[in-house]
Amino acid sequence: MTNKYLHIVFFLAVAILVTTGLGCSTPTPSTPPKEDNPLIGEWEFLYSQLIFPDTTITLDSTQYYSVYMVGQDYFSFFYASPDKKSLLGAGHGRYTLEGSIYIEHVEYHSQTYISGTSVIFDSQIENDIWTHDGFLPVREEEGAFSQYAKGNPTFRIVEVRRRIK
Repeated sequence: MTNKYLHIVFFLAVAILVTTGLGCSTPTPSTPPKEDNPLIGEWEFLYSQLIFPDTTITLDSTQYYSVYMVGQDYFSFFYASPDKKSLLGAGHGRYTLEGSIYIEHVEYHSQTYISGTSVIFDSQIENDIWTHDGFLPVREEEGAFSQYAKGNPTFRIVEVRRRIK
């Protein structure tokens, strides 16, 4: 995918955030008001660890480029090749934040088996570094890390991002 198309996808993701209530919707009871919500902004991927029973896989920004865009109660993200020329995946949904518990209610995801799920993370922000730690579902059929899961329905992910806006 060319850089032009990556920009189009980025602008579509921003448009979704804007049209679904970026800063304009009434907050859900468990989402802090905008002025108290430290998640609002854009976050670039630094690294993640995918933790399975016998294996830990570390991914970093040399392997893919990713940005999370967080509004008052919606999130969108995309990930692309490191050179930003090929879109690899994207997702969108609502979230709630209560204390350090961040819950994504995934509406759309390029890994379609994740669409419609809720993912619970322990979330910490320190010096504009956002770390969230939780469990993602494993696709039952071959692929998508099922070979590492050894029959477990989930795997642990620790993801670290840096605020860019």
